Amino acid sequence: MKKITYYMLMVMTLCGMTMASCSDDEWQPGPEQTEGIQAYLYTDATSYTYLPADEQSFTLHVVRQNTTDAATVHLTAEGEDFVVPETVAFSAGEGEKEIPITFDLAIGTESSVTISIAEEEGYIYGSPTVTVSVTRDYTWQSLGTWTLTSSFYGAEGTTDVYKAQEADIYKAVAPYEEGYDLLFNVDNGNVIVEGQPVVSSYGDYGVLSVEGTGTITGNTINVTLLFYVSAGYFGEFNEIFSGD
Repeated sequence: MKKITYYMLMVMTLCGMTMASCSDDEWQPGPEQTEGIQAYLYTDATSYTYLPADEQSFTLHVVRQNTTDAATVHLTAEGEDFVVPETVAFSAGEGEKEIPITFDLAIGTESSVTISIAEEEGYIYGSPTVTVSVTRDYTWQSLGTWTLTSSFYGAEGTTDVYKAQEADIYKAVAPYEEGYDLLFNVDNGNVIVEGQPVVSSYGDYGVLSVEGTGTITGNTINVTLLFYVSAGYFGEFNEIFSGD
């Protein structure tokens, strides 16, 4: 019953929500491309995260439809952190190449690259451009589940806290909303929280962000955070993260 109902709803939607509005015109195939290399690009993902020990590389797939003769596909790239070849050579009969795209990012940084095929070499039914973002993350060591005492929300909660092995940086996992971690930079016991979003939508105000300073003593991070949205500031509030 549910499948039939769903199918009928889809048909009605495609027909403009009424059966009478369906057209009797026959489906016509799109134009056939007969000239050129007919190349396109894809990657296995559009974003990647790497740990410090991971090889800094991802695979670019360069594909062509016209495989009759040997050919060369020309590439351009926007993204100075990445090594992208200017050309990809195909032998006669060869339809796909897997090209390693390498980079050299510092730990804790991110970057992106946009790679494109020359317009005259592209395939009308494939993508001539791909954009890939890359993050080289820290190695995070778990410090357990800590208690968050929030004066902004006037409530207590819990959050998993981690410390980076490669730097004096702490991370509270989604303390205010899932998907929004909070990073603390520590220098000789002093804590700096750089501006970062912590809530995707706070009421009608949009993204809620924080920044501020504080201290860390043992397993307690005590910070004064300024909570703000694009329209203005809510003020400074004391937020305490404490573990066993």
